[in-house]
Amino acid sequence: GGDHEVLIRVDEDLLTEIPEEPNSISIEGVFPNPFTNTCNIKLDLDHAQHVRVDVLDVKGSHAARIRSGHLGSGDHHMQWDASGFPAGIYYISVKGDQFNEVIRVLKR
Repeated sequence: GGDHEVLIRVDEDLLTEIPEEPNSISIEGVFPNPFTNTCNIKLDLDHAQHVRVDVLDVKGSHAARIRSGHLGSGDHHMQWDASGFPAGIYYISVKGDQFNEVIRVLKR
C-alpha cells in the first residue's frame, strides 16, 4: 500500500445553518454601572421558567437575593437596592433553566 491523498470539501452553508443552543434568557442590561445605591436589571426570557437573580460579593459569597421564582416569557425589570452595602465590586448572578451568567458591577 502507498500513501493516499484525500480531499475533503466542507460546504460552508451547512456549517452556518446549524442552530446555536438558544439562550433562554438574555440580559438586556444592568445599569447604571457603576451605580451609587440602586442597580437595575433588565432580562428578556424566551419562555416561562424559574429564574434566580442573586448578588455575590467580591469573594463570591452570597450577599443578596434580588428575585427567585417563576417568571413568564418576555421582559422583566428588577432592582437591587444596595444602599445598605459598602462600596466595591459585586457580581449579579442570573440563573434559569439552561442559563447561568454573571455580570460584574461596581457600587460607588
